[in-house]
Amino acid sequence: MVIETEKQTELENLKADVEKTLNLYESYISGSANRTRQMIENKGIKKTLEELVQSSECQQGFRKLHECNKLNESFEALVLKHKSLFSENIVECAKFRLNNPDALKNIKFGK
Repeated sequence: MVIETEKQTELENLKADVEKTLNLYESYISGSANRTRQMIENKGIKKTLEELVQSSECQQGFRKLHECNKLNESFEALVLKHKSLFSENIVECAKFRLNNPDALKNIKFGK
């Protein structure tokens, strides 16, 4: 029961952090991250982050945060911060993306 409560607390903390990241990104683009918000609504936060950090595509949000020197606020950084919620594979994908942002620049943008 204690572990379940801790995971629930961690998930709530992740949700708050994701909202902060979305708000930051939206402030940089002076617009809304509609597609990401829709993904979260449809799939949930955890599944959305898993899909995004495993993607071979470089999402616009990742690139924008990289341009603004804010990768420490990216979804990849949030996966590392809340790694107890994610599989080892997802954590490794997030690490790779954070350690190789310039290599991702030439990869097709996600929608």
